[in-house]
Amino acid sequence: MNYRQVPLSRLDEALRTYRESTLPVVRARNGFSGGLVLADRGDGKTIAVSLWDTEADMEASTPPDHVDVISGGPPVREVYEVSVYDRLEPELGEATHARVTTRQVQSGNMDEVIQTYLNSAVPLRRAQGSIGAILLTDRDTGNAVNITLWKSESEMDAAAPSGDVDNISVGQHTRDSYEVGADI
Repeated sequence: MNYRQVPLSRLDEALRTYRESTLPVVRARNGFSGGLVLADRGDGKTIAVSLWDTEADMEASTPPDHVDVISGGPPVREVYEVSVYDRLEPELGEATHARVTTRQVQSGNMDEVIQTYLNSAVPLRRAQGSIGAILLTDRDTGNAVNITLWKSESEMDAAAPSGDVDNISVGQHTRDSYEVGADI
């Protein structure tokens, strides 16, 4: 997952460059299995998530730097395990908005978070307009990132996020909304 700050005046250009120049290069790499580009039009923050068949495939692939010129430098890169990937395949590519929740998990509780997510959050996310959910985890740092994908902003806003994992999190979690700039 790569985070970037893009000047608002260049956000559309950055998204277009990513779709037209970066995606074709990344799609052709061995082991690439999908990804997302999310953009916050309020502050220019972007998140690019690329999914790989294996860790070796991911490590062998260095991201193209087409957007570095627009954003003023390389992104902040974080690597996660894909613990849950629940997508409605017929609707792949139809997401327009995403809710991203990041949290810190208590030491030793990552398996409980994954199981809780599978048992309660995934079934609850079958709300109208929901297209998918991805749970990314890093056992070493205790970080967990949940991304839910929606057909529209209004359907995303109408669906209350599940709080089932809150009691095994530490500190405050963040929850942000993004426009989906690319869904592969």
